[in-house]
This record gives sequence, C-alpha cells and structure tokens, in this order.
Amino acid sequence: MEEHPLFMTKSPEGELPPLVEAIAQVKYDEEMDNKRELAQNYKDDGNENFRFKKYRWAIDCYTKALDCKIDDSEFNSVLCNNRASAHYHLGNFRSSMQDALQAVKYKADNKKAVLRAVECMMKLEKYQQCIDFCQNSNFKSELNSFITKAQDELKRIERDLRKQQAEERRIKAKQEEILKAVAERKINYQGSLFTASHPAAEGHQVYLNNLGQLVWPVLFVYPEYGQTDFIESFNENDSFTDHLKLMFPLDENHPNWDIERKYKTDDLKIAFQDPRTSQFHPFKLTKRLKDVLSDSKFVVVSSVPTFVIVPKDKSFT
Repeated sequence: MEEHPLFMTKSPEGELPPLVEAIAQVKYDEEMDNKRELAQNYKDDGNENFRFKKYRWAIDCYTKALDCKIDDSEFNSVLCNNRASAHYHLGNFRSSMQDALQAVKYKADNKKAVLRAVECMMKLEKYQQCIDFCQNSNFKSELNSFITKAQDELKRIERDLRKQQAEERRIKAKQEEILKAVAERKINYQGSLFTASHPAAEGHQVYLNNLGQLVWPVLFVYPEYGQTDFIESFNENDSFTDHLKLMFPLDENHPNWDIERKYKTDDLKIAFQDPRTSQFHPFKLTKRLKDVLSDSKFVVVSSVPTFVIVPKDKSFT
C-alpha cells in the first residue's frame, strides 16, 4: 500500500516504482496541451518538496514550472517567491534576492516577495539598496524597521571606515618617522622595514620609543647547533653583551641544546653577513646595536637584523 502514489507519506528514494513512474510520465508529459496544468503540477510538487525540506528538488520543480512560460503574472510571482524561499533556506541569499525581486516585478503587491527581498539585502549587507527598495515599495510603512536598521548599519560602516583611515594615517606617520630615523643613522636595508619574512618575527617590527630610540626585532643564529633566538625588542643603545648574558646564564636556565656548556658570553664571538658579498664581518660583543647597524657593510634584510654567534674556537662558515 505504501508504494501506491495515493498513499505515500514521503518522497521515494532511488529508482521509482513502476506505477509511480508511469503516473509521473503522464503528469509531466511535455506534449500535453494544457501547459498551465503542467506548470501547476510542477508547482505542487515543488511545494511538497519544500514541505519535506528538500529545497534543491523544490528549486528544480519551481524552475520547470517557470519554464512553462504561463502568461499569468500572479502565478509566476508566486513561483519566483517560492523558489526564492527555497534558495534562502539553502543560504543562497543572492539567488534568493534575485528571485524575490523578479516576483515583485511580476506583482508589486506580493508582500511575501518584498519581505524576502529585504531580508536577503540585509544578509548580503546591501544596505543602501535595501533602503532604496523599501522606500519605493508599496509596503514602505511596514518596512520602517528595516530602513532604520539599514541606516544604522551604513552609519556603522562609515564610522568604521573613518577609524580605519585614521589608523592608517597614524601608522603611515609613524613609519615615516622611523624611516627618517633610519636614514639619519645611515642604516642600509633591503625590502620593507615593516614586513618580516621570518616566522618568529611576524607581528614585530622596528619602532621608535618615547625617547626617540629605535627598538629592533633581532635574530641570533647558532649554526653549530642549527638553533636561533628571536629578541622582540633590542634597543639600539643596548650592547650585545647585555642580551647574551641574559640568554646564556650560568645556572639551570641555560639553553638545554648547549649540552657541553660552551656558550658562555666570554667564550663567544659574533658577526654579521653582508648579503651583497656573502662575507662575514666580526665585531666586538661590547658594541651597541646602533653602531653595528650604521656600519656601511651591514644590511637589514626583511626588517630583522640578523647575527651569527659561535664559540671562539669555531669559524662562522
């Protein structure tokens, strides 16, 4: 009994039973004289699929009904709005809006279609279009809440844009100050000083503190062990000794990768590599960062000054 089309309580899955298939062929006979009846059959099945939340099937049925090209604006308006509702439930807000607007074109007083179009415009953040549509709608007085909400959203967007532009101006002014300070110190660099390529340096860049001093992100490389240390804030007036004493204390906080405890500040040497010649240039650990960066042979690459550190009995290469 369940297989008989008159007694089915749910849509059939997979291959149709012979009786159902035969009835379907009659029901959807493209050669039937009454196109309105064919369109109505598709519409009814679309509604049934919609009721069972089979929205994609419903869309297909409403589309086939519209393809029958019935000369009835009210009928077509309902079909377009029904398809808009199916699209909406699938999250296809752009397609839903287009169908709802087409429904309104067929019949301007289709209130359901007007509301669906407005809901989609809000979902798509088309706030100005929503305002214009509501104000020109036959249901303007009933859409005031949408108009108000859309206007509020436009104000929020404009406010956020002003904040963003102000922040961009502030950042640009800061960067110009930094570039001026770098130029005054005759520091060479390649690429941007404000975009780092090293993963550890992401989100960190050189800045000017309240005393007008440059504070840099710095990378120490220990080639002997394939290790690195990233220093987020290295003041240009600090010496390398200042930082190395903190990084290689003579207690339990000493790096565990230095098994032989060879890395003691007094037993280390440091150098930088000129990317233009690949030559290493050693210097004293007691030097300030500022003095090293101002060396004509030094080049800051990808915004992070980089230095190589090895024990005194090892070479840099």
